[in-house]
Amino acid sequence: AEPKVWQIPHGNVLGTFGDFSKNDPKRGLLIVEGIFDYLTACHLAPWNQYNVYGVHSCSNIPKVCIFIANAIRSTSVKFVQHNDAAGREAVDKGCRDLINAGVRRESISIVDIPGDCGDLNDYLVKHGGQKTRDLLGINDD
Repeated sequence: AEPKVWQIPHGNVLGTFGDFSKNDPKRGLLIVEGIFDYLTACHLAPWNQYNVYGVHSCSNIPKVCIFIANAIRSTSVKFVQHNDAAGREAVDKGCRDLINAGVRRESISIVDIPGDCGDLNDYLVKHGGQKTRDLLGINDD
């Protein structure tokens, strides 16, 4: 069943956060799971480096990947997966779907949340903004 969530206007897949119609292909895509991780990523990721998108649950990650492969051509795709089996499995499937659709493997990366935290927002709360930027590979330039 589709999630019963509000989506930001112009979201093309129910249960997504972010305006896919404003994607700039020169910026990388940063994809996270959950609204709080989305808000964390939006807060930390410089707008000139990343298009930030979130999905309501890990089950929507493959759907978003199919949309990305068909509609968005960015320089890179970076996933921030939850630190659980379901999150890792969904991101792995999403990566396979992107590769099967012709996205170059070397343009896809995965950020693993360390074992002491469940997700990106947990990591921010526990370790602070600079360490979270470092984890994401974000610079302030």
